[in-house]
Amino acid sequence: MDFKTDFKPLTVDPDKIYDYSFSIIAEEMGNHDFSEDEWKIVRRVIHASADFELGRSVIIHPNAIQAGVEAIRKGRHVIADVQMIESGTGKKRFQKHGGDVHCYISDPDVMVEAKRLNTTRAIISMQKAVKENEGAFMPLAMHLQLYLSSFALLKKGLQNRT
Repeated sequence: MDFKTDFKPLTVDPDKIYDYSFSIIAEEMGNHDFSEDEWKIVRRVIHASADFELGRSVIIHPNAIQAGVEAIRKGRHVIADVQMIESGTGKKRFQKHGGDVHCYISDPDVMVEAKRLNTTRAIISMQKAVKENEGAFMPLAMHLQLYLSSFALLKKGLQNRT
């Protein structure tokens, strides 16, 4: 099979590709109400998803960024509901503080249990994450059913501690 093409990329430098991508995102988004730190997150969400409407709909709790930074510095583990978060965060950033990033969505036991219960792997992976990672935090992707399931697990865990 012949894979030759006349296509020539503008650049192969990853930094230049990011800069160019982010400039397109900034131009398309235009004015917004995100703080500088929030914009760094939202810009990455758009970059990863290629979905500007998703970026426009992001809501970040006023304490979320600071709480996340503090959790990382304390060596808390990060639970990702999608592999893109695990891949895109750079595990070494967490490991140098004693934490790590975990995503269980492709674990064989998660797949078997999801099929057995006729539910999503995302929900089962969060249930596994809660059982195995006390004190971890979860930067969830935008999946309402998973968010509600995770919230229910968190609420149940808090009730069990009182």
